[in-house]
Amino acid sequence: MRHSPCVMLVLMMPAAMIQGPPAHAQVDLPPALPAPSLPPVPEVSPLPPGTSPLGRSEPAPVADAGPDSTDLLLQRMQRLEREVEDVKALRQRVAELESELESFKGGRGPEQAAPPSSGTFVMPHGSIPIEHRSFGELYGGHQAGSGASSGSGRQQSSGGGQGGDGSGGSSDGSNPTAGYSNSSGEGTFSAGGGGGGGSSSGGSSGSGGGQGSVGRGQRVGQREPLKVDLKGSYRYNFAGGFFQFSDEDGEFVLNVQNIITADGTFYDRQNAPTEWKGFNIPYQRLYLYGNITKNWEYQVSEQTSLGDISLLDLIVNVHYDDRLMVKFGRFLAPFYYQDYATFPMLVPAISYSPLSQFSAQRQPGVMAWGKLLQNRLQYQSGVFTGIPAGFVDLDDNVDFISSLTVTPFMATEMEDLQNLGFGVSTQVGWQNYMLDAFDVPTVIAGTNVPNLNRQYVTASNVPFFSYRDDVRALGERIRVAPHLFYYGRFSFLGEYVYQSRELASPAARGTSIQHGFYVTGSYFLTGERYTGDGTGGFPTIMPNRPFNPSNNEYGIGAHELGFQYSLLNVDQNDIRRGFADPEWATRLNEVMLAYNWWPNKYVRLSVNWVHDEFNRPIPWPVSQPDQGNGARTNPIQNFNVVWFRVAMFF
Repeated sequence: MRHSPCVMLVLMMPAAMIQGPPAHAQVDLPPALPAPSLPPVPEVSPLPPGTSPLGRSEPAPVADAGPDSTDLLLQRMQRLEREVEDVKALRQRVAELESELESFKGGRGPEQAAPPSSGTFVMPHGSIPIEHRSFGELYGGHQAGSGASSGSGRQQSSGGGQGGDGSGGSSDGSNPTAGYSNSSGEGTFSAGGGGGGGSSSGGSSGSGGGQGSVGRGQRVGQREPLKVDLKGSYRYNFAGGFFQFSDEDGEFVLNVQNIITADGTFYDRQNAPTEWKGFNIPYQRLYLYGNITKNWEYQVSEQTSLGDISLLDLIVNVHYDDRLMVKFGRFLAPFYYQDYATFPMLVPAISYSPLSQFSAQRQPGVMAWGKLLQNRLQYQSGVFTGIPAGFVDLDDNVDFISSLTVTPFMATEMEDLQNLGFGVSTQVGWQNYMLDAFDVPTVIAGTNVPNLNRQYVTASNVPFFSYRDDVRALGERIRVAPHLFYYGRFSFLGEYVYQSRELASPAARGTSIQHGFYVTGSYFLTGERYTGDGTGGFPTIMPNRPFNPSNNEYGIGAHELGFQYSLLNVDQNDIRRGFADPEWATRLNEVMLAYNWWPNKYVRLSVNWVHDEFNRPIPWPVSQPDQGNGARTNPIQNFNVVWFRVAMFF
């Protein structure tokens, strides 16, 4: 074992003293120690001739014996006791300085005495070294190993003895990327394992009789925590690039991922009654996800939309077996496939269908889910508050929400059919709340705004139907939505939605029914393909020939054509019962045509044309409200939108 200069000094001192130090000798410490300097070592007084350093007299003539020689012997013994005390104090001081030196190396001091650790962010044009400190380095101890989840080392609080070695862990770890958490595709991830090889070791414990060692900032009586060395890297998964911090065996993982979009939404008419117009920022999302031990996964994410910041997900997922997992927190409830299978900024058209207003969206709840028969069957079933995109419950009732998806050719040799699937999602519950309980406009799913279906809107959030303020949901609500999909160079997704709910006002009560469907599709002119695994689809695209001049790549990128058609019917009986005014339309037809360019796998640029048409004219403001006459409107029956977007996934 190699000792530091301080330790070597202590080990050498007794031998030097036995040989006898020269007159007025002084101990010189090596200059290699960092900032904390050793105090001057007390000078050792010269010994009278004829004596040894240990105080024993050399043979002398008998004639010298007498009272004076006895006094001299006592003086020598007293001097020896002082020297022993000085040596003890010096050894204690050296031990303390050794501890401080190790602390500086661990990063606790004002200077970094140790070189950076081996972790790096692997970037396209080199590596950025990162520094990591284990908990063991912060609080001390002698545990060695490679970032294992347990060790056998123990630190001493006092007394003699030798501590354990604390060895354990794997010298190399698996290196998967973060995977798709198939329970809620739009915004939910699962953690992949950490990667990299090699090991790191903790400090060495001291030993001795009567005095325990103090190492790496360790304090007597303090319990030594688990040592975890984290390494950083930059990786790529279905939602783009992300930073990963992980120990070597993937027991502790933190992934950081961001998605941003910048839009330009321009109508062929002025004064569009929506906030989604002109230049705007509809989505900025930051995801933190990973696992604390391999079986306990987590996700915390936030979203900024049009300037409003809110919590998006807060998830704890218990994952011991893919066939049965349990999820707690606030996350996407599994009704309406388009919402839980992908992101609103990744669908081939620029937005979800207007049918996404019936999505269960994110809700607090608990859900069991899993994948069976080699991922040919995926199920999700849970209990939720029943308030789409809500944070709190409005009544004492809950909704039961489930989905079942079948991919019959998954894990077969028929590769062209592996991404073909179908399924159904359902939602059942009892409601008792006013439809205007939240004073917010109705918006398309994905924006994290509570939605009680008080209004029905287009994909750009223009309302075409609205209930009166005195209408409440009072009774059972049933939703059913079968879906069919295929992912490849040519992809399509179709879904039919049916909703039945009981509504009431002071003047009437009745069952309100809404239904409709959408079909969305995509075709890559440059040959790329979408992939999916049943409950997840439409990921980011890796162009076959990327355009990335900074990396000497001058390809044409990936070019994609997309389309979406939606039909939504609102119950006309709602107007006859007085739940809504007759000025509103009860049917929406919407067509989207899209062109997307992926210069690289992190960026998508989109331009879309959207045409909305109604079965009767809807109110459209032509001026601001004035004090005398209120808002003036010019009813219209259709309008067009040109919609631009740049999205980054990193």
